[in-house]
Amino acid sequence: MREKTIVIIEDELIIARDLQAKLEMEGYIVPEVYSSGPEALSMLKFIQPDIALIDIQLESKFDGIETAERIRLYHDIPVIYITAHVNEEILEKVKLTQPVSLLLKPINYTELITAIELGLYKNKIETHNKRLLEELQTIVAQSNILRNMKVPVCSKCNSIREDNSNWTSVEEYMKKYYNIEFTESVCPNCLKELFPVAYGVLKNRSKIEQRE
Repeated sequence: MREKTIVIIEDELIIARDLQAKLEMEGYIVPEVYSSGPEALSMLKFIQPDIALIDIQLESKFDGIETAERIRLYHDIPVIYITAHVNEEILEKVKLTQPVSLLLKPINYTELITAIELGLYKNKIETHNKRLLEELQTIVAQSNILRNMKVPVCSKCNSIREDNSNWTSVEEYMKKYYNIEFTESVCPNCLKELFPVAYGVLKNRSKIEQRE
């Protein structure tokens, strides 16, 4: 089962129902077909489809291109156009809405399935990249905050005072606000002072490795 939800916006009912039947046979979920842009737009927030098939020549308040513009703007859903004919003027308008594909009627279902799968994959990658970018922006913003901030630190125990006047350890503070965790280790100076035998062994081992 593909288990991806597709919305069809097509005012020729016979074509719309045929598309719905063929896509459901392929394992997609097609909960309803809509004959107008406004009708579909009013229901998208409830259906939350993964992709939309839109006829360019819709006889409604919004044609297919205007409907696609609103879908991309408010719902960020990838769009595939279907149309009986296309000319240079229509093609230029279509480009501005950045569709996954444009298919001519009568629909070749092999091409349609291919376009749907490519559109779903492309949207998955774009969503992943968008999330990574947001995470990177958060990291950069936090690093800038850290660079300029002044943190009250206890001169005796090195606890940090939070904005609510509570005091916490450095480790807890960094984990809570910046998701930074500390791991235990021993620096060379402390190792030499506390564990001189181990320090000597490690130092000799390092010299041997450097010769090799």
